[in-house]
Amino acid sequence: ATIIMDADKQLTALFVPSYTITVSASEGGTVDPYGAVSKQFGTRVTLSPIPTPGYVFTGWSGANAGELDFASSLVIDGAKAVHASFAPATFTLTITTTNGKEASVTFTYGSNTLVNLPATLVSGLAAEGYTFARWSGPDANLLSTPTKPENTLLLSRDARLHLNFAAALPL
Repeated sequence: ATIIMDADKQLTALFVPSYTITVSASEGGTVDPYGAVSKQFGTRVTLSPIPTPGYVFTGWSGANAGELDFASSLVIDGAKAVHASFAPATFTLTITTTNGKEASVTFTYGSNTLVNLPATLVSGLAAEGYTFARWSGPDANLLSTPTKPENTLLLSRDARLHLNFAAALPL
């Protein structure tokens, strides 16, 4: 501001202190803003955790983590330090059967895992006198070849598959 001094005037300077908020993150992501950031007293700062592909944000820690509100923001009233934690995403593959052994098999894998479903897994789930017929279920389209017992799929989300068995033909 420019003040023209054409007479005696009384001026008061008001200084607002600035404080440093230090934001760090574990492997698997970052935060916006990140690092040591200077903010004025009374400023509300919103922290946005940003996971890298294959990771999920798991929470806040650090000396001031308890001050973060539901919107991941805090008010600057002194120096602050918070840490964002990330972990590899995990997905569940569930396999159920028809005309096989009563089974619901669940596996947990990391994100973007190429899952091999060997023929031995399939034959191990077949009831006596039954043989593989086909894969089905809401996620059968993820399989490389749903008409063959051995398969692979790239797991990037939870998936459900169903193994169908048919009575074996007599020899």
